[in-house]
Amino acid sequence: MNLQKKPCWRSEAYKRAAFDQPCTMNSPWCTYKDEETCFRHLNESFAGKGKGLKAHDFAGFDGCQGCEDWYNSSFQDDNEKNWYSTRAMVRTIYRRLEQGILKV
Repeated sequence: MNLQKKPCWRSEAYKRAAFDQPCTMNSPWCTYKDEETCFRHLNESFAGKGKGLKAHDFAGFDGCQGCEDWYNSSFQDDNEKNWYSTRAMVRTIYRRLEQGILKV
């Protein structure tokens, strides 16, 4: 099977829209500090992450520092991490639709 590397999707407007928004992850370690919220990329190869390369800009979530630290920790259960990060990503995409940044 021939898998070609696809170009990375980037959007400053998509990432900037996270500032001062509520955290979409709401993990048990959420700090609920909107001023800490920024766009957090997933750390998964299926999301476009590679050596020295962040995931696609749509593959992430609006998250606080507490949720980012928890997500990047190796001490959490993978099923729990996947559930929280998937929910957060869907919430973030829905938010961008409401903000008019992402159009379908």
